[in-house]
Amino acid sequence: MKVNYKHLLKVAFAASTMAFLIALPAYAKTIWVAPGASGTGAEDAPYGSIQKAADAVEPGDVVMIKPGVYYESVELKKTGTAEKPIIFRASEYGKNKVIITGADKTIRENKAGDLWTCVDSERGIYQVPLDHKPMRVLYNGASITAVGQYEFLRDRNYGEGEDYDFATYKQTSYYDADAKMLYVRLRDDEKYGKRNPNENLMAVSPPAYSSYEEDGVTNSASFDSYIIDDISYNFAIIPEAEAHVVLYGLTFETPGFTGVYVRGSDAVISNCWFEGCANAVCGGARHDLDVYSSDRVTVEHCEWHSWPIAEDMFELMNEEGTNVDTLRKTWQAKNQDYSINCYEVGSLVGKAGDDWIIRNNYVHNVLDALSFFAWSKYNEKISGRSRNVTARGAQIYGNRFENLLDNGIEIESRASDLDIHHNEFINNYEPFSSQPLNGAPWSENIKFHHNYVWASPEFVEMYAQKANSRTSIFKICFNQITNWQFPWMEAEPFKTGPSRPARTLSFPDRGVDIYNNTIYYPNAYFQTVSGRIGGDRGEKSNVRYYNNIISCLVISDKYPTKNGAFFDGVKGDLVSANTGYEFDRNIYIITNEDGDINPETVAMNGSMAFDTYTEVGVASIADGKIELSADSPAIGAGRRILGENDITTDIGAVAEGETWQTYPHAYPFGDVNCDGVVDAADIAVVADLMGADKSSAVYNSRCDLDFNGVIDSADTGLAMEEYLR
Repeated sequence: MKVNYKHLLKVAFAASTMAFLIALPAYAKTIWVAPGASGTGAEDAPYGSIQKAADAVEPGDVVMIKPGVYYESVELKKTGTAEKPIIFRASEYGKNKVIITGADKTIRENKAGDLWTCVDSERGIYQVPLDHKPMRVLYNGASITAVGQYEFLRDRNYGEGEDYDFATYKQTSYYDADAKMLYVRLRDDEKYGKRNPNENLMAVSPPAYSSYEEDGVTNSASFDSYIIDDISYNFAIIPEAEAHVVLYGLTFETPGFTGVYVRGSDAVISNCWFEGCANAVCGGARHDLDVYSSDRVTVEHCEWHSWPIAEDMFELMNEEGTNVDTLRKTWQAKNQDYSINCYEVGSLVGKAGDDWIIRNNYVHNVLDALSFFAWSKYNEKISGRSRNVTARGAQIYGNRFENLLDNGIEIESRASDLDIHHNEFINNYEPFSSQPLNGAPWSENIKFHHNYVWASPEFVEMYAQKANSRTSIFKICFNQITNWQFPWMEAEPFKTGPSRPARTLSFPDRGVDIYNNTIYYPNAYFQTVSGRIGGDRGEKSNVRYYNNIISCLVISDKYPTKNGAFFDGVKGDLVSANTGYEFDRNIYIITNEDGDINPETVAMNGSMAFDTYTEVGVASIADGKIELSADSPAIGAGRRILGENDITTDIGAVAEGETWQTYPHAYPFGDVNCDGVVDAADIAVVADLMGADKSSAVYNSRCDLDFNGVIDSADTGLAMEEYLR
């Protein structure tokens, strides 16, 4: 006889814990929402909109949102407390279960199936009336790239005629502002859906940003000084205060700009999906309130993408006849008249203040995962110019950044005290960039460590052959013209170089420490160095590389550095400031084209060079199996400095005896051990951590199911409730 153990366990729980459950400190109340309902918020009579629930909540309440599509921009004007946060949850977990969308409802539902009119049957071009230029257009979840002229869409080319010199994407849109008409041309091969948009789910967003008035002049908002209004977001946490709000298990779709806007501080966005969102989670102030900082926001276990822009670009680049400039013209198209829709504006987070936590997210098919737009505590005016005040203290870990057309993480001069660790960077053009653009204050105290950084040989060569731009692992550079044009730079030091005036950029305090990473970028440049405009070069220092396993182009003594050798394959101009870079106790695997290797060149300060990763004791770098074998020469060969606990004397991202651990990027509520189901094992994990709070070394945020900073009987009760559901 088959025994139903789950049923028996339910009976046992019901008999033995009824009094315990009654005594639990429950949510203040649970408010229910279902699309189109007209009730009072009860489970059997839910509200018909999330906004009604947002207006009714009080500290400690949970809003349970039933599956469906919600055409609304939610504004939460209330706050919770640290002990009693306000929680908005999907009642059923999964991508596209609960969708909050800014899409045009008539177009998205297309009930008659004939909204789109064919205007060119040969090419498959369709049009639909629309009163605004949308920020994003999706079909069946696939991003459609905007072009600036109808001819570009018609010819699939940025040049003249269908000569395939500067190809556009194979699915494009164009908005005619005069005719108030949106045109689309979808893929002929129907890879992501039918050629006829009437046969697809079409999500067309609101316009990109609004305008604002200043000194009697109407200005168009840009990506760094913008008005956030009710078309710009799917969900806004409005109060300029400690919000203590949690959003869990929701899908955000095609807003004017960002899925979630956190105007205040202390919020958690967990296990959410962002579809057709230029930005996923955005902090920061409105244009007229530019001194408020959004601090202590956590973005975790989320997925953000502009799929399939990277995969389609790779497809284009590998097709015969594609011009080498196709990549740059297509991914950015900055010279077109739709730059506000440019993918470079996008970022997983935007205008982050201090102490953000960005962990265990999956970011793919975008230009940048965390762009320069990510960091901005607030702006201050100096002599009529706006200067960014550096955001501090972000922790970035456990994320997977995959198939990126540009940078994994850009900090530029906007962020300091960053701890970037235990992430996976897979096929990024440049995984890490620090390129100051707006003068001081420079970024300081940046730690990039224990990361797995990998690119396929095909990815690297594709850029080299089809974009005329070989990839780099690191980009640490600046140019004087960009940085010394601001009034606050007048007192910054400079010195005279041997051939021309050269200003010096030394990253302050600890500068940049890059250590204990395992990196495989065959035939890629190691680093992009100083930028150059008009022959004006800058010098940099206070950057250290140590305890890394690095595979890239040949290392030589052609460009010596302070501690060890620099790399022969370096993009940009090398100046004497490269003596400010320190290399120590690294292991190099050389992948230069002719196969030569000069171990003596790199055998400085304890560094070593090998032909293969197998010699280093790494099993399979391409599969993420980067643990060290027992006889690896990397064991004990590194250095320990700074007194940091995370620095080992082993070289590479994984210390002796440890394994490389990846975290799921989404999991059901209550599934604290992340195995895909909520069961008795999850309840046991929560029970074992009873009494742990955020100050405890054993505290696990996944077990803090009511998000109040302490794991207690309420969390055990919630885990049990989810199991019995």
